Amino acid sequence: MLLTATVTGCLALFYASEVTRDEGRRRALLVGFYLLVGASLLAKGLVGVVIPGGVAAVYFLLRRRLSGIFRMGLLWGVPLALLIAATWYAPVLARHGRVFFDEFIVRQHFSRFVSNRYHHPQPFYFYLPVTLILTLPWTAFLVGGIWGAGSVNPRAEDAASKLRVLALAWLVVPIVFFSASGSKLPGYVLPAIPGAAVLAGDCLHRYLSGRGGLLAMRLTGVLALLFAAACVVFCFYNVGEVGALAREVPKPCAVALIVPACVLGLVAILLGLCVGAKSYVSPQPARIPTAWPGRGSRAALSRRSAAPPFGVGSARTRCVHGAIARGCSHAIRDLPARPGLRRVSR
Repeated sequence: MLLTATVTGCLALFYASEVTRDEGRRRALLVGFYLLVGASLLAKGLVGVVIPGGVAAVYFLLRRRLSGIFRMGLLWGVPLALLIAATWYAPVLARHGRVFFDEFIVRQHFSRFVSNRYHHPQPFYFYLPVTLILTLPWTAFLVGGIWGAGSVNPRAEDAASKLRVLALAWLVVPIVFFSASGSKLPGYVLPAIPGAAVLAGDCLHRYLSGRGGLLAMRLTGVLALLFAAACVVFCFYNVGEVGALAREVPKPCAVALIVPACVLGLVAILLGLCVGAKSYVSPQPARIPTAWPGRGSRAALSRRSAAPPFGVGSARTRCVHGAIARGCSHAIRDLPARPGLRRVSR
């Protein structure tokens, strides 16, 4: 948890340094970034450097801005991070010498990563389902956020595009890194969860602003109902080993899990269905073409920017549609007068 907190802090400062335009402020944010990298090194050893450094490198790689790595102030930033970490590593190394190096660096870092010495073997894809479970109940929004991040222009300079690229790198780097390890525990992937939260929040924001996310909302409701059904099966019926463990949960606690999950699941499904139906049947303003064919001449209508659009089914709209169907320019000349409209003849 401490590693997740320090990694989240330093990557948040990194993102802020990427979107600011003031050079002095950017340098101050990078100072905070390297201070927290040093704190990550204190919290979990070399992993505290690999994750934020790897996320920043993949971020620049996805944006095809590898030159940005050299704008991070590595010449002064790396010594600053090492200086923070040296407040603990230096006295411990001075006291214990090679014993500390062999135990902490060699065994706890490299031996744990490249071998199954501590008996935690898992398949390579182990952290994919773990991540999906840890992001419940927003798993469907996470998938939608990943899909949306893959469709943006990674080289765009706006803050939203940069955040999506950073969040994608933030999610991918820890999962890939720990998946390559020979020893796997579920808690190792926690540093990736803030990146997943940003992607899920982006998809949720699209839903709230009416720009998509309906399927994610419906699937969220389905997942909540499935969770409630699983709680009923395992907490009230002795189904396998999981059921034997779940039956030890007090019944009031089980009910406190099941009832809100059912209610929220139904609400999410209804929201997804109702909003989707509303957007499907809502009338759209008629689009007025800029020119119509006529007999020997062509006429066009131009709207001023302040004029409101034609109403659906209004007399003017029907008259315009009739002019389009007949191809007669005289019908356009007979349009009723309306402020904000003028004829343009060629």
